[in-house]
Amino acid sequence: MQARALSHVARLPKAKRLDAIAEGLDLLVEHVETLRNDLVCLVEAERPRASAIIADYSEEEAAKVLILLDLVRMGFRNQNVANEQLSRFYSHLARCIYAEVAAMSPASFGEVRSLVDLLRESHYLDGPNDVDWIFRNQLLTRREETLYVDYVRDEDGEQRWVTPAAYDESNLWVSTGVQDLVVALRRCGCTSRPGLEVVARVWSRRPLEDSTHWSEVAQINADIVDELLAKDFARPEVTTQDVHLVQDRWLFPMGSLDLSQIEVPKSKLEEQRDRRLLQEFGDLHG
Repeated sequence: MQARALSHVARLPKAKRLDAIAEGLDLLVEHVETLRNDLVCLVEAERPRASAIIADYSEEEAAKVLILLDLVRMGFRNQNVANEQLSRFYSHLARCIYAEVAAMSPASFGEVRSLVDLLRESHYLDGPNDVDWIFRNQLLTRREETLYVDYVRDEDGEQRWVTPAAYDESNLWVSTGVQDLVVALRRCGCTSRPGLEVVARVWSRRPLEDSTHWSEVAQINADIVDELLAKDFARPEVTTQDVHLVQDRWLFPMGSLDLSQIEVPKSKLEEQRDRRLLQEFGDLHG
């Protein structure tokens, strides 16, 4: 048995591709819904460390749903692009980006591109003056420090242990936004086999430009949901809230964006930091 073999979906006959994707989506959303319900129980039981771990894990599983649905929205016309989208299913960074963007409210596709590029950076500056220290990619660092005990070395040379036990001292409030979205997508019928046909058809030949406004995507979402409901493709448990979630929170397709990590040299950030601090405080020592 070969694990991590999702790339083979692109090699299936056209009629069977959506069959395989629909089956996987159903399994994924069931898993996300179960984890989301367990997460709510952990939060209520005041178990912040376990809550943080399950929240991050379930968000990445929910991101897999959005990645597969983006493959359907973009289609298989370009085999190389389709293969790249399938590879994101196994990328921690790509999944974290999908989950992070799902919680945002970008006004245009160009804004999505800019947000994604920031999230892709291998290192960035932050601190009291916004440029004081160099940090590793924020999404990957948060993920690793939530899941693992590790020995780390900071940019200033300080060495220390980090542990998820840090969450035990916090009053954790966990959002289930992206998990709720993918559950709503299934309830509305978007992840079903006939639903995928509708999604693919409605999105076919819909070009995305940086100027594409969110209102255009919201209208496409509404058209899809209206057709699914009219054809009884939605699940019996669908609610008005599910419909609103899909219409209002299923964001721009990101299949055409580069989600690989941008390597930012530390020397470049050090120069940027020194230049900024000199501008801010140079006069104090002049």
